[in-house]
Amino acid sequence: MHIVEPNIDVSALRDIAISDKQKIDALMRISPSAGCENCFQNLFLWSEVYGLKILETGDTATVYNSRDRYIYFPYGRTPSPEQLAEIFDSFAAAGLVRHGGRIYNVPPDYPARFPDAERFFKFDTDAGEADYVYDVEKQIALSGAKLRKKRNHIKHFTAQNPQMSVEPLGESNFAQTMRFMDAEDEKKLLFAEEVAIGAAFANFDELGLYGTVLYSSPDKIAAAAIIGKITDEVHSVHFEKSDKLVEGASQMIVKCEAEAIAAHGGKFMNREQDLGDPNLRRAKQSLDPTFMYARLGATRL
Repeated sequence: MHIVEPNIDVSALRDIAISDKQKIDALMRISPSAGCENCFQNLFLWSEVYGLKILETGDTATVYNSRDRYIYFPYGRTPSPEQLAEIFDSFAAAGLVRHGGRIYNVPPDYPARFPDAERFFKFDTDAGEADYVYDVEKQIALSGAKLRKKRNHIKHFTAQNPQMSVEPLGESNFAQTMRFMDAEDEKKLLFAEEVAIGAAFANFDELGLYGTVLYSSPDKIAAAAIIGKITDEVHSVHFEKSDKLVEGASQMIVKCEAEAIAAHGGKFMNREQDLGDPNLRRAKQSLDPTFMYARLGATRL
């Protein structure tokens, strides 16, 4: 039942710009989270693909996915259930979301913090939307029985590629790495991801990104990754590509990512969602996650 009168002006909705980073970063620090959606770089990189727009409302900011017509849980000060319902109803009244629609990326502890939220919303979880988060030191040491196969793949990679090397992603290898990533996306017809990766390279320094590049020989890239900070402790692997013809490269790049995150002061690696893909799920589970960030959805009653 809708009992909140919407009065938020959604006409102020606008495109996300790189100049928003400082402001949105500050809002995200008010309510820090390990979720990969809670960093500005993720929103900006995918803004063109999903038509993401932003609405600032005082000490919060709400992101709107115009392609799929839903809103994200607001960033900044955590809204009360009444305030969250008002935000949703304002978007619905403007015809931007459907009545009874779902809010994405709700913090997993929100219903416990606000027990009266069930007056306004029904909460749900989707396993495909949960983030896989790993202890960085464990991925470097490859400790534990569950990672035995990974250790074997990495030993094979190093034995078969005696000239292997690892370099940080930077201007000296930007062009080669971007060609490598684009080629891997084209093999899988991941054209939307090419757009997001292009945005990463074009705004690399402004977004505070970093990365790692694995070479099987001096001139051949076997794998590469682009990484960004969510919080001081949790960093997200935004993009990872490996040459499937180079055995062990996909396992070795994870170790390289963990080492890069540790060098940047991070303790945990967020490898984002599996989106319900069974192959991705098996791969992410095989790395023995430390915990899952199980975000909620909230359907308006």
